[in-house]
Amino acid sequence: MRTDVGLRIAEQRLVAVIRADDWQLAVSAADAVVEGGVRIIEVTCTVPQGDLAIAELRRRYSNGVLVGAGTVTTIDEVKRVADAGAEFLVSPGGTPPLLTALAESGLPFAAGALTPSEIMTANEHGADFVKLFPADVLGVTWLRALRGPFPRVAFIPTGGVSPATVGPWLDAGAVALGTGSGLVPAAALVARDFRTITKNATELVAARDAWRSAVKARST
Repeated sequence: MRTDVGLRIAEQRLVAVIRADDWQLAVSAADAVVEGGVRIIEVTCTVPQGDLAIAELRRRYSNGVLVGAGTVTTIDEVKRVADAGAEFLVSPGGTPPLLTALAESGLPFAAGALTPSEIMTANEHGADFVKLFPADVLGVTWLRALRGPFPRVAFIPTGGVSPATVGPWLDAGAVALGTGSGLVPAAALVARDFRTITKNATELVAARDAWRSAVKARST
């Protein structure tokens, strides 16, 4: 990992994926997530003017919270979100030109992959993390199998993560977990129900902390 940003992602273990219909709503959703204890925020490029959300969140959270960009699918998006102040980048997949642009940005990045060939391509382009997406399609067993040929790859399963699955994913070797609609449901956004989002974040953090305690107990 090229910077302490990557190390902080690995230490925090939870990445909140924020999707919303406008950038100000994305900021409000991120605020609710941070209130619940999640410290890694990924604003997707599907958010209209998402670069404004990234810039605003960087302004609000100058310390202690990492703000990155997700669903980065074009070279133009790489430049735009980097200029907005994104601290890390996440792509759901990766063509060679896109992976090259991600690497040349100088920012830590996660490249989406699901197959061994895709993982190898991400590695060849210097990905700091491999985003397993959609993780819930093949599940924890798939990650365990991938850890055999790829023991040094930092996997971030994303999709279908819940408090009940935090422990199993981390036990299987995930470095961190990405969670979107389970954490920030579309219905909660429509209703501006930020309390529910904060509650969801609190439950995920509690599940992560319970896993940490269990690991510590097993090692003593």
